[in-house]
Parts: sequence; structure tokens; C-alpha cells
Amino acid sequence: MQRHEELLIALRRVIRAIHLYSRKLNKESGLTGPQLLILLQIDKATGIKASQIAKNINLSAATVTNILDRLESRELIQRVRGNVDKRSYALFLTESAKSLLLEAPQPLQ
Repeated sequence: MQRHEELLIALRRVIRAIHLYSRKLNKESGLTGPQLLILLQIDKATGIKASQIAKNINLSAATVTNILDRLESRELIQRVRGNVDKRSYALFLTESAKSLLLEAPQPLQ
């Protein structure tokens, strides 16, 4: 087997393992991997902006915004508009999210 074929097989194994772990994570905590990563970012830097989260975890701003919408509808985060720039908002965890994070597994193992 050629080297590039070995690499492709190894990458496929990693992708499969991530997919299986993500399903387990969702089953155990009710969160997807990206949702958990975003909650952890907000927990680490209270008041963080969505654009900074997108940079930190390498997702598009649109994807992060969609995930934040779902987290907000589940009452896991709060968005607080800025006083100066009404277009920007800071992100904060709710008490529900904090307790969920205490029991949540690691995003990737």
C-alpha cells in the first residue's frame, strides 16, 4: 500500500472516531461537539464575542451564530447587547449551562 493510501485510511479512522464520540456526547449530555466547545469558550472568557469564539474554535461566524441561536433557545446562554455598539453582544452562560458543563464529558478524547 502506498503512503498516501495509508494516510487516507488513517484520516478516515480519525473522522470515524470523532463522529462516534460526537454521537455518544450528544446522547450523554444533549449537546453536540461544537455546542460544547462554544459553551466551554464562553465559560473560559465570560462576556466573549461570537466573532472571537469563531476564531478560537475555527468555525465560520455564521455557524457559530446558528449554534448560539440554538443554545439561547435552550436557555443555556444569554446575549447582552453592547451599550456603545448595539450590533455587538457579549455572551454569558446561564446557571443551567454551568451545571450542565460540570457533568459534561470532554469535547474530544
